[in-house]
Amino acid sequence: GWGEELWAFRQLELMNKPAYRNVYKVDDPLKDSRSNLRIRSYQSSSSPISVVRFYYQENFSRLRKIEALLTESNILYQTHRELTLEFEEEDNKPILSRYSLSGFQKIPFTDTVRFSMTAQIEW
Repeated sequence: GWGEELWAFRQLELMNKPAYRNVYKVDDPLKDSRSNLRIRSYQSSSSPISVVRFYYQENFSRLRKIEALLTESNILYQTHRELTLEFEEEDNKPILSRYSLSGFQKIPFTDTVRFSMTAQIEW
């Protein structure tokens, strides 16, 4: 089901944990050089979620896209994931229309496993 399909995106909830509440530098609004959207950007060098960008049109309630970068590294493995959620507007509400996940996982003494997945949602 959807819960399993979108599990990786639920990791973004980590940003709301008390331990990470004050570790993000927030910039808003930024202008997106590739579109007419504005960006609210969260960046941290001490959280596994190092970057999250919310792209919106005019005001934050008109959300169009979320991009996130998750990295984790320890003695056992290194992982890097880029997550994207894209939204269309329907009845003045953002509706998920597309998502993608790409990245790699590296375990010592093994090959790097690269992955990439994109899905288009038809309503």
